[in-house]
Amino acid sequence: MTPSAQEPTPLDEKRVIELFDEAARTYGEAYVGDAPAAEFFRRRKEVVLAILARLAGGRLLDVGCGPGLMAELCLKQGFNYTGVDISPGMIAECQRRHGDRDGASFSVAKIQSLPFPDASFDALLCMGALEYLTAGAETQAIAEMARVLRSDGLLIISFLNAVSFYWIFDRWYGALRGALAGPPRWLWARLWPSYSVRARGSAVPFRKFRESACRRLLERSGLGAVETVFFDMGLMPSPLDRRLPRVVRRVSSRLERFATGSLRQQAKGFVLAARKQSTVTQPLDQLRADKLAQVGWRRLGLYSEDMMTDVVSPSTDLQRNHWNDWNAATREQYVDEISLRQADIISQWLDLLGRKDLDIIEIGCGAGWFSQRLTQYGKVTATDLADEVLKRAKIRAPSVEFVAGDFMNLPFLKNCFDVVVTLEVLAHVADQQAFIHKITSLLRPGGYLMLATQNHFVLKYFNRVPPTRPGQLRRWVGRRELREMVETTGFQVLQIFSITPRANRGIMHLVNSRKVNRPIRALFGDRVERLKERLGLGWTLMLLARK
Repeated sequence: MTPSAQEPTPLDEKRVIELFDEAARTYGEAYVGDAPAAEFFRRRKEVVLAILARLAGGRLLDVGCGPGLMAELCLKQGFNYTGVDISPGMIAECQRRHGDRDGASFSVAKIQSLPFPDASFDALLCMGALEYLTAGAETQAIAEMARVLRSDGLLIISFLNAVSFYWIFDRWYGALRGALAGPPRWLWARLWPSYSVRARGSAVPFRKFRESACRRLLERSGLGAVETVFFDMGLMPSPLDRRLPRVVRRVSSRLERFATGSLRQQAKGFVLAARKQSTVTQPLDQLRADKLAQVGWRRLGLYSEDMMTDVVSPSTDLQRNHWNDWNAATREQYVDEISLRQADIISQWLDLLGRKDLDIIEIGCGAGWFSQRLTQYGKVTATDLADEVLKRAKIRAPSVEFVAGDFMNLPFLKNCFDVVVTLEVLAHVADQQAFIHKITSLLRPGGYLMLATQNHFVLKYFNRVPPTRPGQLRRWVGRRELREMVETTGFQVLQIFSITPRANRGIMHLVNSRKVNRPIRALFGDRVERLKERLGLGWTLMLLARK
């Protein structure tokens, strides 16, 4: 086994240390100004901070922290910050800037051998560090980061994008400059292309990565990728980007907003957010072995990409804490347009039944905002895992019988309800088929299931969705998969359709924008909106089924 297969050679490591020791005092200047590098660093920082903002504090490790540029920002977000770097000069600069701050600590350490016990941190940052490792060393580095991350902890890691036109052109432009400068530099660039980028005049490892390869690398260390954000669309190659920095910035910003598919992958870099998996329901090798079988599922329309990821089920306590916090911050404060539209559809279905004596159960009632509305149709029982939220819901809606607990374990009598209502719960259930089976057992013959759930197709391809938080399960389903799931448990599907078109990326972001839809609505009313819903482009799938 060669040393380069596992860790940097002493010569390479020495170059990296010398480079960053020299740059420690002035490194922060790289984030300032109109230079392409400054825009790249700023965009990367914005992406990372946006992901961190979704976390609820805890212990955070910043691997390759440099002079501690993220320390102050992380401390403000409620984290206890620990920074490590291979460069003693960088750590000395961290101590100079932040050494007197409570909740901040710094030390010299290599990414391949972190001096911390297992499961020490709730979150881990690694920004711009792996590109300075020699080939093969990133495997050991990611395994070491996974080791110090607790179960369900989040790793946020950035990479340079190997398939970006900007970097491909930069490589050949650098080789051409070397050839023109003299045979020795030309020979170096040809023999060691990954070392052809010069940083402050020193040759150091400066590598790029493919997103798909990075996801596989994370999987091997027990980290499930939950989100990829591409940033800084560098379609204007060097040296033009340095000549026209403001034009490049404007074009890059607009492309990031609308780019999707292969165009999205032309960004200079990407950030991967990955969660450490506590349990694995099926070995990864077996998942790959089943790929041929899944081709058949795809043809039937029952396959989704989520089927290729391991379903990790957090503990009940973690889930309860998450939904208590989420409901307190959202549904107890406001109800969004998507949820209101779902409630309107359910109310229309109930109106058609023409009864006021129904026995209704709402599963996953949250803050109980819809439960009170359902009482006009009969007696309402409402259940949710968020026990603290339900205590407050009982005060607001005393006519509703609230039952706190895991629905799958609650001892309801069989055949005791006329209607089951559940809004956006299915995607957060570990065993979805068992969930539908239990609903079937609760309904009387001829009873109705009225269900709303997120539309897999729309959320995956046309929306940027925040990564899951500790205690949150997520597995969206498509229309055909939902129909099959319900029909196999003895239901007759009466209606299934999508509602509320929403998108925040790709072409559908433009199609659904207010600027485009305001004049269309003035001319055609809601007919275009309803057409998009009939085409399956709504955020929500609505299902009405009878037992």
